[in-house]
Amino acid sequence: MDRRNFLARMGQVAAFSSMAIVVAACGEDETVAPTPSTSIDGNVSNVAGHTHTVEVTQAQLNAGGTLFLTMQGGGDHIHSVELNPTQVSQLAGGSSVTVTSENGGNPGHSHSVTFTP
Repeated sequence: MDRRNFLARMGQVAAFSSMAIVVAACGEDETVAPTPSTSIDGNVSNVAGHTHTVEVTQAQLNAGGTLFLTMQGGGDHIHSVELNPTQVSQLAGGSSVTVTSENGGNPGHSHSVTFTP
């Protein structure tokens, strides 16, 4: 084989190799959701001049099911929030979830809580 034929064949090999790489890359449509390492803090709305804190732990996300969480701080009262199994699954999958707390405090009020992984 002379140099010209050798280079021509190498060009063909390179063309087919790059095409195979492109085809393999096109099939990779999977989206991998971010996985929180320890917990996801809830962003609690400020109502009646105060806010609270609440978090979902990785262990709670792994367990799945319904979560009943207590919101702390922000005065002399607490609130609770519930995440249903679908919301827990969405959160574990990397989607944000917004819920409303139960009424609490004096005067009675609720807070909007957004969990964002």
